Amino acid sequence: MRHAILLASVLAIGLLPLGGCSSGGPADWSEHTHGLPFVVGYERGVKAAEESGKPTLFFVTTTWCGWCKRLARDNFDDPSIRPLLEQFTLVLVDGDTEHAASRKLNPSGGVPHIVIQSPDGEVVQEITGYRPPDEFRELLQQAVESSPAA
Repeated sequence: MRHAILLASVLAIGLLPLGGCSSGGPADWSEHTHGLPFVVGYERGVKAAEESGKPTLFFVTTTWCGWCKRLARDNFDDPSIRPLLEQFTLVLVDGDTEHAASRKLNPSGGVPHIVIQSPDGEVVQEITGYRPPDEFRELLQQAVESSPAA
């Protein structure tokens, strides 16, 4: 009985999430995409990138990653960064459900992790962990300069 009361108390104050991101429905990625036209899913993203001829920005993230949400909030809404992002095919890779793609792009497994590839698939930039806007902008600019569109 004591365990049932303790569990009920923990659930009531929200310390133990019930259901979480594996509820079976589609994930809500709005805190990660900020209105940008991200293609959700590695395979769909690769296809979209091939069709666009643009370099690809893969954002390996998870629904629960606070640093991923902060990176997105601080950088994806920045008016000096957004035009740079428009030069890429943006692909969101769910690190919790797309295991093979996540390991391929991000063998270390930490999130947030961004991989930028040229139109021919060559990795031109990797950004591991949170980066503040000035640093993020500089890394994106380097990637744009080293990966012209096909």
